[in-house]
Amino acid sequence: MKEIQDKISRFEQKELLMEKEREQLHHLRELLFVDQLAVVQHQRRPHAVAAENKEEEKPKPIITMG
Repeated sequence: MKEIQDKISRFEQKELLMEKEREQLHHLRELLFVDQLAVVQHQRRPHAVAAENKEEEKPKPIITMG
């Protein structure tokens, strides 16, 4: 009987570990999806990004108090 109880206990521990791993995998899949979505959105808006970069390249006016 003790052997069977030990096996059941080990099985339950492995089952809990597998459930945690499933949750981690699910979370990683969600992160991957979000990253892929961000890449797709970035690829669809190259003009907006280019315009932002051009604005950043413009020199800022110097204000002098005198």
